[in-house]
Amino acid sequence: MSPQQQQRMTRITVAIPAEYQYKNNKGECTVIDFSEGGIAIEANQILLEGDLIRVKASPVRNVNLDIWCVVRSVQGRKIGLQFEEISNEMRKQLQDYVYSLLDTNKKSRFESY
Repeated sequence: MSPQQQQRMTRITVAIPAEYQYKNNKGECTVIDFSEGGIAIEANQILLEGDLIRVKASPVRNVNLDIWCVVRSVQGRKIGLQFEEISNEMRKQLQDYVYSLLDTNKKSRFESY
């Protein structure tokens, strides 16, 4: 790989109904992609980079998703989130889930962009 190319954790497209909690607001959202380090959601909530948000979904391949994330990007309704406060057990379950998706889709852990 040349120095100009960068890598990021591979994102897997999904469509998982979920709910979010932001301060005193709760609402429905859809998890639209997954990676080892975070997720992207679509939601009708105004958020800014750096905001802390809680996302819940169940079950995701026998994993009850309940994680705190930091907003890393906002593009209209699409919100990129990085996992923030996550237990080792939840991190392991999410990694197993992502690895199974990568295997199913025949993708590697990292992709160039």
